Amino acid sequence: MMDLILLHMNRDELRKLINESVKEIISEHLKDKDEKLLSRKEAAGYLKVSMPTLNKWEKAGQLIPKRYGKRVFYFESDLLERKFPEPMKLKK
Repeated sequence: MMDLILLHMNRDELRKLINESVKEIISEHLKDKDEKLLSRKEAAGYLKVSMPTLNKWEKAGQLIPKRYGKRVFYFESDLLERKFPEPMKLKK
């Protein structure tokens, strides 16, 4: 039997708790256990771009998000590849 714990928290605190729990559960089931998922807002901040820029990159196929219902996440490794792309190799 599960214990019932009641906490007093406002809507924003509850939303943050739920978001963190969902991200943790999704992270456990995807890629490597060490892979970090970032929300759209976190990803935009990480790359220092606007959220419309993320949309543009997604539509162009330059950045592929992971969708779970209405939630959109990005793997940190995908963002690192976007932030620091491989240098172009010159043809000889």
